[in-house]
Amino acid sequence: MRFNIRDDSKTSFDFYIGKSENLSKRIKEHCFQKVNSSTYGLKLCHREQLIQNATFTVSYFEIAKSDYGDEKTKDIMQFIMTNLEKELRNEFNPWVGKQ
Repeated sequence: MRFNIRDDSKTSFDFYIGKSENLSKRIKEHCFQKVNSSTYGLKLCHREQLIQNATFTVSYFEIAKSDYGDEKTKDIMQFIMTNLEKELRNEFNPWVGKQ
């Protein structure tokens, strides 16, 4: 976790940036994941102080699987999404998630 990097002028903080083919499942994991799970996630149900004093907003971009086309296009899209995620993580510096 990157809690040690602070910007006191911010009024909101980015907790997580990631990519998932099943967004609903991933959001549920962030909310209800077991505290001892090794998967990167917010595990919000175990952070009572945080959820009592914060407002959460979820934003997402969707790329439909039908847009991928053939296997070569799917590989190209995966490359683009992986690098986009990396650049967004560098820009917004979310608190949790893998590098």
